[in-house]
Amino acid sequence: CPALRELWPAEADARSWKGVTFGGAGVNSTRRVVKIELCELLGDAVEVPAELGELGALTILDLRCNQLSSMPAELGKLNALTTLSLEGNQLSSVPAELGKLSALTTLDLSHNELSSVPAALFKLSALTWLDLSYNQLSSVP
Repeated sequence: CPALRELWPAEADARSWKGVTFGGAGVNSTRRVVKIELCELLGDAVEVPAELGELGALTILDLRCNQLSSMPAELGKLNALTTLSLEGNQLSSVPAELGKLSALTTLDLSHNELSSVPAALFKLSALTWLDLSYNQLSSVP
């Protein structure tokens, strides 16, 4: 994703990457990404790399107010994720694999172009906040 290469140059110290917070517990705590906040920072990018799904310590992923039209299914591997903010994009669907996010408490899918959502989202037992407002939903499972 060109926008991420610009925000996160390979030659720069990762601690200087815009919108990325490192932390956590343990020996590698300063090298574990725990939060990514890229609200309005992705320019005209329509997708994010599937490799985000490899960030096992990630607890917050904020991709609000961009032009994203799809999300990779690999995000369903983010077992520590508690907050996923996708508000204000151009998503017409979200992957059913998001239903595997067992720690997820907050999911904001408002202000997109969703006509349906996967039934698996309604089985997330930790989920306390789900915003589907301002979409094109004709029904919910």
